Amino acid sequence: MRSGPIADHPAEDFAGQRRWPAEILLFSAVAIWMALIFLAPYLRASDSLWADWIYGFFHQACHQIPERSFAMWGEALAVCHRCLGLYSGFTAGLILLPGWRFLSGLLQRRPRWVLLFFAPMMLDVMLPNTPASRYFTGFVAAFPVAYFVKLALLQLAAKPAQAVGPSRPAPKKM
Repeated sequence: MRSGPIADHPAEDFAGQRRWPAEILLFSAVAIWMALIFLAPYLRASDSLWADWIYGFFHQACHQIPERSFAMWGEALAVCHRCLGLYSGFTAGLILLPGWRFLSGLLQRRPRWVLLFFAPMMLDVMLPNTPASRYFTGFVAAFPVAYFVKLALLQLAAKPAQAVGPSRPAPKKM
């Protein structure tokens, strides 16, 4: 195990029984999230009532303008190009970044550098853009964010369980 400030929270240094359930939970949530995005147009094309629920769920964070969304089965996906890029980039970062030690190490040493990944998306918002540019700039922006989410989740899982409820002061001795 490494020493110094980086050893406090790299993903590969978390050990024990709590790591795998936390990772399984995160990967499962991401897989369900991504599946719902692609399931929504199929359900809408099949006249399922679940389609409205899925589109409504994603509408909380995405404008869902059909002209700015990829389509499947003749229906728009549940999110726009950029949101799909953000979610895809997060998913790819979750899977790929732990193996890219140079980039994950750089992000650990200089976490603010994650902002550099958002620069292309900010430019794309201000300039004329295309569906591909919206998707890829969203992908690049979210790619490193997954690493920090995973680290945070693993840190929470590594902490010993604490009692829930208000803390009470110790009784005074007389």
